[in-house]
Amino acid sequence: MGDSMKKIPNILSAFRILLIPFLLYALLERNHFASATLLVISGITDTLDGWIARHFDAITPLGKILDPIADKLTQTVLSLTLMLNYVRFWYFFAFILTKECVMMILGGQLVRKKVQLEGAKLLGKINTVLFYLIMFILIVFPSLSDQAVFILLLIVSVSALVSGISYLPDYVAYRNQTRSL
Repeated sequence: MGDSMKKIPNILSAFRILLIPFLLYALLERNHFASATLLVISGITDTLDGWIARHFDAITPLGKILDPIADKLTQTVLSLTLMLNYVRFWYFFAFILTKECVMMILGGQLVRKKVQLEGAKLLGKINTVLFYLIMFILIVFPSLSDQAVFILLLIVSVSALVSGISYLPDYVAYRNQTRSL
């Protein structure tokens, strides 16, 4: 694969970051069709950038930073804006945002210490897909019953917790590795 092809995953991640203001606007305007469409485009480009990077050996240090930033920013915008629509379930969104902030802080510490991160784990990828799917459902069906919304948000919160916990042993190992250097 040529050097120009190796840039495609990073371009897709940057594109996802550029989509965020448009997604935010569509969500705030409660334009369900535009919001859902932008979320699907973001999800497809997220999947594509990861697939291309792995299958064509195009994983780069920049991509290891851009991809999670695009994920975290998209999830933050979705959580904050949907919290406005589902105010009575604010605690689920607060939990998801807290988990993402903790992961960014811990990941940022490792990047600052020049630790080579391996990328997302399977549980992290599953959590991201589940998050996108459930947020899509909440956008497309804004009149769901409180019970349905509660169940969907409980599922994504449990997934986020399990995913976050799955990264802790790696963080501790990386942290111990940097202390021994």
